Amino acid sequence: MFYWIFTFLTLCPFQGAHSIISIDTFGRLLGQLQAEGTKSGKRFNLEFGNKLISEHLNFRDYLEELGIQRHSLLSAIIFHPSIKDIPEKIKEFEQKTSIPIIQISEAKTGKGGYAFKTFIRSKLITEIILNSLDILRKKLAQEPWDKNLKNLADAFFAKLLTGDGTLDRTTNNREYDFPEARIKITDGNISYLKDYAKIMKKLGFKPHINESHISVRSYAGFDKLLYLYKIKAFQNTPNWKKLILLISENLKGRRLCTSLRFVDFLDSKEFTSKALIANYGIKLRTANDWLNNKKKEGLAVRIDNTLPIRWKFTPKAEELASTLSLHRKDLAEINKSITISSSSSSRF
Repeated sequence: MFYWIFTFLTLCPFQGAHSIISIDTFGRLLGQLQAEGTKSGKRFNLEFGNKLISEHLNFRDYLEELGIQRHSLLSAIIFHPSIKDIPEKIKEFEQKTSIPIIQISEAKTGKGGYAFKTFIRSKLITEIILNSLDILRKKLAQEPWDKNLKNLADAFFAKLLTGDGTLDRTTNNREYDFPEARIKITDGNISYLKDYAKIMKKLGFKPHINESHISVRSYAGFDKLLYLYKIKAFQNTPNWKKLILLISENLKGRRLCTSLRFVDFLDSKEFTSKALIANYGIKLRTANDWLNNKKKEGLAVRIDNTLPIRWKFTPKAEELASTLSLHRKDLAEINKSITISSSSSSRF
């Protein structure tokens, strides 16, 4: 299944041999390249372009884990003439990545921005990794998944969204009072869009391809927003903050706010309806209804049937609680940064 990966390890220059490749690392590297890497027709350099230095740090680290030495990497910066602080941006990039920028180019077309491009000059490595990308993308789209391919799909999809994806709030769900969200991936290659749609469908999304807008999109409910958060889709981009805030808004809705109870009882080995009543000031019937509903959802199980009935959460519920607990910390950091920003802007 991973023939090309092991071929790559056999042929590329090593600093130290790696007998095992992290599926997550390789999937994220392929996702980066799929979104913003070497395109067909230019396969002499393995290159990755992005404005965010954090993404180049990821790219560098992924390649290092595969055995490619850091000193083999070079970088370039392309910028619009309207950008005036290019020397400062070059200095920051080189200090943070330890990769020298050897090409500085002006692009008189475009939207007035800039981007870095990190690359390695090796046709052999380029062909091996890009062939791996083509093979594994098709495998993800067309073949049944085992556990390894599912993990690869999660990692690939996360970085594909980070590079070519967007996350948008659409409208409020009037019945349950929480926002609806939609993800979209844009790519000029319709064949790629069809592969993305097949992968998204396997991940539980309901994708729709719009060829005139060269994009594939899908609504993302609360469960899918949590999934995107768990795989770290959009991380390092403004969409990551938007994702965290969308999850928070969902949790304010009257149907989903009770999900936070899993966080409150995360460390409890067992509990009863009396604990729910005491914690949340609800009636006995409401507590029992909630527990029975969570049982149907595979989130809670009865320990016994003697009164008072003792319950415990399932591994599925523990995973949900852990995710929501991490989300709570990230949300706190965002709120803290917003508070600091507001405080700073209010000073004379």
